[in-house]
Amino acid sequence: VVVKSYDYYMGQGHVVVNPRGLAKTSMVFGGERAASWVARYGSVTFNQYGRELPASGMNEAGLVVEVLWLDETRYPGPDDRPVLPDLQWIQYQLDRWATIGEVVAHAGEVRVTSRAARIHFLACDRKAVCASIEYLDGKPVIHAGARMPVRTLTNDSYEVSRTHLARHQGFGGDRPVPTGLGSLDRFVRASSLAAAAGREDRGAPGLVDDGFALLDAVSTGSSSVWNLVYEPRRGRIHFRTHEQPLARRIDLASLDLSCAAGARYLDVQAEGRGEVSRWLKPYD
Repeated sequence: VVVKSYDYYMGQGHVVVNPRGLAKTSMVFGGERAASWVARYGSVTFNQYGRELPASGMNEAGLVVEVLWLDETRYPGPDDRPVLPDLQWIQYQLDRWATIGEVVAHAGEVRVTSRAARIHFLACDRKAVCASIEYLDGKPVIHAGARMPVRTLTNDSYEVSRTHLARHQGFGGDRPVPTGLGSLDRFVRASSLAAAAGREDRGAPGLVDDGFALLDAVSTGSSSVWNLVYEPRRGRIHFRTHEQPLARRIDLASLDLSCAAGARYLDVQAEGRGEVSRWLKPYD
């Protein structure tokens, strides 16, 4: 499973079903060169700023892409490559690729830009290969596969976080697992809990509940507005919000992801429990 706590000051948003086969052009400003592509894969995303600008999501091939804040982010300067806004970059990856190998191989083909946000990305595929993608000093920095032995990301760079982790019990050091809410403390705690879940079989109901328990352990209270647990191999997304704490689920296998079906959406704060795809509405 891949788990994410979306911590922010507002929790409204939509769960959006994005069809495959749709031709798209990126949103650009000031004469920048737009990227154009056709979506190979359908996806389900969690959006706060409108369609095509997700903060989170998974496609039908099992690729998950997530976003987290990183103050140190410095995006590349202008060049000849086509441009994608930071959040549309997430949709671009979900539309086009199935594996982390593909994400990494094509990472340099487009340039990421932003008008306001400084973020980095965590991506994982159905084979449990993950990558952190960061832009530091205007250059892409990617840790993937064997270069990402601990598949965790919070709000410090991956390299700084890994160095801090190595000082703690279970990861080469002697410090106890911390209980604080700072980014590095949460990185250590999440990494420790994920390692425990991976080596201990506690029976039913299994890793989905482990995922939600891990998110409880790194919660920042009312600021943890969305909790997401992805099952890439089963094509399922489980989610709950601070306002609606009952877990809901979407099975991608039950969705019509054809272009003719069009985009659909669900208010992320809508009441309900269990599988909720029957409540999806056409995106107007």
